[in-house]
Amino acid sequence: MTVLSDRVDVLETTNATLVTILNGLRGTLQSAVDAGQGPQGWSPELTVQSDGARRVLQITDWTGGGTGATKPDVNDYIGASGLESLIADAIDIRGAAGTDGDDGADGDGWTGATYNAGTGVLTFASADGLGFVTGDLRGPQGDAGADGTDGTDGTDGDGFTGGSYNSGTGVITFASADGLGFATGDVRGADGADGADGSDGADSTVQGPQGDGFTGGTYTAGTGVVTFTSGDGLGFSTGDLRGADGDGAGTVTSVATGAGLTGGPITASGTVALDAASIASLELADSATQPGDLGTAAPLDVAAAGDAASGEVVKGDDTRLTDDRDPTAHNHTLANITDAGTAAAAATGDFAAASHTHTIANVTDLQTALDGKATADQGTLADNALPASSLPAVATAAQVRSLTTANTMTPEKVLDALVATAPSGGSNFAPDWASFIASTWVVTANRVLSNPTNVISGSTRSVTVKASTSTERTITFGNQYKGDLPTVAVTNAAFVTLFLYAVSATEILVSDKEWA
Repeated sequence: MTVLSDRVDVLETTNATLVTILNGLRGTLQSAVDAGQGPQGWSPELTVQSDGARRVLQITDWTGGGTGATKPDVNDYIGASGLESLIADAIDIRGAAGTDGDDGADGDGWTGATYNAGTGVLTFASADGLGFVTGDLRGPQGDAGADGTDGTDGTDGDGFTGGSYNSGTGVITFASADGLGFATGDVRGADGADGADGSDGADSTVQGPQGDGFTGGTYTAGTGVVTFTSGDGLGFSTGDLRGADGDGAGTVTSVATGAGLTGGPITASGTVALDAASIASLELADSATQPGDLGTAAPLDVAAAGDAASGEVVKGDDTRLTDDRDPTAHNHTLANITDAGTAAAAATGDFAAASHTHTIANVTDLQTALDGKATADQGTLADNALPASSLPAVATAAQVRSLTTANTMTPEKVLDALVATAPSGGSNFAPDWASFIASTWVVTANRVLSNPTNVISGSTRSVTVKASTSTERTITFGNQYKGDLPTVAVTNAAFVTLFLYAVSATEILVSDKEWA
């Protein structure tokens, strides 16, 4: 209570002094106004400042003044001989304490006080009507105190009671008697790239059981198809294996028996032209009868009935034949066949060469039949090999990235798909998930990694961010990116790789690795 009483005394003394000064100024100014003397002056606005035990007046502003007049300086102190710039030179407006007055009658006194911890305000009540309310008496917050001693450990909770993993969905479910059980999302990572082929195993020393193998085959001359049967279920039918009739040059290499004929090409009509020199070299078994003895080569008619007339062929039942029977086996020499050599010499151009070839195009359907066959590299079961037309096409790099095809994925195309793409660094980047697996983004200013499109849930992508110069660039993220998003700045020598895992089509979990 002593402190409060002192403050009240100070305020009362100060107020009395101020009132005296202001009343004096007011009188002076009023006199000047009344007399109409001089221009309008300035009135100071004063505040009481503390200087240790002293109390001084400081001019914080001026009021009044004529139109266009310059306001005097502020913040000066009132001294004994005028305005002072230093507080030490100001006069102490709190004079010496006067003599003690007589004690007053005892008042009712303070009747109580309450403190509001939420506002820091202390409210005093008094039967004398002197009650008042303070301002916030709380001081600034002090430094944190030292940690207290550890409390006694609580009782053990029920804890987790078990967990299960669903291999079909990749979800782990945790059970807890405390009600803290939860289920994760799909924790399976994306499929890794195929590993390299292992080395071939050693040959077995034990012979495996013999298969049923092919049990037979039939050829249909009318269709040219060969049908194979098998106890292993491997039977199949070929296409038409007959080649087209040849129309090119060829060589007759055998006529039944003997050394054969050589000569001109086989004509398109199928006739064979004989080489006279080759025919002349043939020896007939019966040299007494020569082909020339047979007469002319003109065709003869056959009598419709009865004996043959002149110029007709004599039949076996001609009544003029003394022995009605088939001719016995016999031979004729070339000399006994009339004009045979002349006719042969004239037709040499109709023979194929003794040795000749045909192109595949000149043999009808040969190319089709060959297309249905396996190559020698496909092994001894070439007839069982699938034709190329029945195999799925090889996936492109774009189809590998988007996983939108049933085509065959080869190691070559997977490697092609892993080649980093390079989006423009001159604008923000909204990744098309289906168009890349890895990307290198060289930015030219601060950029935004916008929300992605065509997201494939459960898959992973990476984006390496670099700056085009040594100036630091920052990356901010769309609202679909989750996790502890990095705030690192990149340059052309300090990079960050962002690893993006698609929890769902609209939730992308981000992790990062800084490197240089």
